[in-house]
Amino acid sequence: MDESRIALLDLIRHPVFVIERNDAGIPVFAVLNAAARDTFGELAEGVIGREAREILPERTGHRSYSHHVAAFETGEERSYETFLTVHGRLQRLQTTLVPETDAEGNVARLVGSWQLEADVEAIEALRLNAETLNSDLENFISMAAHDLRAPMRHVTRIADMLREDFQDLGDGKLELIDMLENVGQRAMDLIGGLLDHAQCTSTTEQVQTFDFGDMVAEVLALLDPESAVGCTYDTGRIHGDRAGTLVVLRNLVDNAIKYAAPGDGGPIQLQITLAEGDGTFAVAVADNGAGFAPRALTALECSRSRAGSGFGLRGVGRLLRARGGTLLAGNRGDAPGAQVTFTLPGAVVTSGKPAELRVA
Repeated sequence: MDESRIALLDLIRHPVFVIERNDAGIPVFAVLNAAARDTFGELAEGVIGREAREILPERTGHRSYSHHVAAFETGEERSYETFLTVHGRLQRLQTTLVPETDAEGNVARLVGSWQLEADVEAIEALRLNAETLNSDLENFISMAAHDLRAPMRHVTRIADMLREDFQDLGDGKLELIDMLENVGQRAMDLIGGLLDHAQCTSTTEQVQTFDFGDMVAEVLALLDPESAVGCTYDTGRIHGDRAGTLVVLRNLVDNAIKYAAPGDGGPIQLQITLAEGDGTFAVAVADNGAGFAPRALTALECSRSRAGSGFGLRGVGRLLRARGGTLLAGNRGDAPGAQVTFTLPGAVVTSGKPAELRVA
């Protein structure tokens, strides 16, 4: 791309990038405009000339790279979501790729744009705040939880620092350090639950046709960047509430990863299935852990879930009930572990072959 066109991209007040193929035919970043460099700061350094798999977390990088390759092969515009930590905050990026062809009709490069989730949420928050006083309360909960998360994270880090090279004299100080870390981790779990609750109760309905396999892969890339969890999942396209499905699926997968430690010490294995009902679609998240203990099953109005899983599942239940859905939980009958199933109005448009994400 010539210098004049690059200069024009710098005039766009929105993060824009260009992907070109290197001598080996691999899609790499060729240009980041000024808005992209300003938005991502240090993350933008060292990007030029490198592929997505080199600069993004493993599953997120492979996911982005596959979209780059597919756009070059098909010549079709693509839109997808990825997750990235920007300035210390995990955010969702809406990415759009537009192929640019040469005189022979071959794809010469991809011109892409990024839209941070925060940009969308800021506009939506203004509308929600004007509708009800309850929205103001939920926004306050969300902001307070965000503010609390950083100092509590520092507490656990301080505990780790104190433990390094610590000489245990048997005077109880090591136990105090462990207690400090446990308190910090418990507080982080509660804060995360508050954020889940706020997100569930403020998410607006988005009825559209979307790729279920892409959504599962994106959720695993967010919650398991180290590829420590294995997962088999159904693929296909759904017509229904995309935003609600994403919030519920993320919450259930997050809970499974937190609580489903197998008794044999092996890796967590998830199975996520998709089925069609009578005017609904059903998604089930199953794990290979110890399952629900009797005392861990507690009534959550129309649903059941693990005790102590916080505000998040209460918010999930509210979201599902408000949109005509259901939430059911119990132990698997065919194998060890728990299974949680939710339904929402909609339909499975197409079904695909099951996919698998392996443990690294």
